[in-house]
Amino acid sequence: MKKILIIHSDEFITKENPLGGIFQFDQAIHLSENNFKVDILSAGLFSPKKLLKKNQYLEEEKYKNIKIYRKYTRNIYPFRANILNKIIAKKIALNGLELFEKYIKKNSLPDLIHAHDLRYGSFIAYEIFKKYRIPYVITEHNSDILEKKFPTVLISKTKEIIKNSKNFSTVSRVMAQNLKSFFKVKKKILILNNVLAKSFLVKKKIKDHKKIFTFISVTRFDKNKNLEILIKAFKKILGVKKSKLKIIGNGPMFNKIKKIIKINNLSKKIILLGSLKREKIINHLLSSNCFIMTSKIETFGVATIEAMSCGLPVILSKNAGSMEIKRNIKNTIIYNPNNVLALFEQMYKMISFKIKIRKKKIRKKVISSFGVKNFLKQVNKIYTI
Repeated sequence: MKKILIIHSDEFITKENPLGGIFQFDQAIHLSENNFKVDILSAGLFSPKKLLKKNQYLEEEKYKNIKIYRKYTRNIYPFRANILNKIIAKKIALNGLELFEKYIKKNSLPDLIHAHDLRYGSFIAYEIFKKYRIPYVITEHNSDILEKKFPTVLISKTKEIIKNSKNFSTVSRVMAQNLKSFFKVKKKILILNNVLAKSFLVKKKIKDHKKIFTFISVTRFDKNKNLEILIKAFKKILGVKKSKLKIIGNGPMFNKIKKIIKINNLSKKIILLGSLKREKIINHLLSSNCFIMTSKIETFGVATIEAMSCGLPVILSKNAGSMEIKRNIKNTIIYNPNNVLALFEQMYKMISFKIKIRKKKIRKKVISSFGVKNFLKQVNKIYTI
């Protein structure tokens, strides 16, 4: 049984950040149930915004047979400051090495380290590799490259880290092309799509809801997620068809979006549900008719495949993630981002049932493409070194 140590360089499922590292945790659970020994090491720096807060977290935790180790330290350096990222990356790498040395006092050495981000998880993996010669692989999930936010001061070191990795992967083909170009990577970049969480793979009671057509979005309230476009398109729909819109999530623009909804007299038609646990999200998805994602940039789009696993047809803005999903599920609807009229037209077609919907077929197809079987097929290629 191969032992994998997953590296995460941010808060991992802490009380203040319950979604941090959730996609990596989903993968770890599936791996641990399919002939892998998996532990998780999470080391990083807190945001300067948390400098005066009591940042409580469990340093050690166990979920079934997965051991989780955490180490976060206070920090005055803003992550967005390009020049300071050399200091930040070094501090995180040393935090990770210290945590690893604490880990191996109680546990055997892993066969392989899987770093789940270039900035800064791969730096931790490389620090461990230099001292202990444990091979590592990297999977990039982050949109830093697509958003042109990757610190230029880290490019040279990152190239060195990629070169010394056993392999390098990312979550979509468009993302792979961008990474290859940005870092001038010579080795092949593999694909490791995000996998559906166990709770979405449990058999669902799929049924149609025809009383009031309900659109739903599960997203983060920030500029990239482009929710103002969705509100404008939905307002147009209300002019011709009865419907409602649910939005699940939170973020820095929550109050602004709430205000826009109020100004447009849409408070009774657009329901903001805030952050919810997965069980409640699933219930809302099952009682809705269509999922919408309006992001300008998505590296993959886990919320989309979660919605499809509940039988929902989807309308997605064109980006790296939606193109990856469409590659596997051909009838995925994609519109050009920032085009309110294009989004309205697709919503109108959906609500008018001009698009034939077979919910059970959607669920079956998304599980075939992004369920455990296909995930294990992809991950076995990555772990065969």
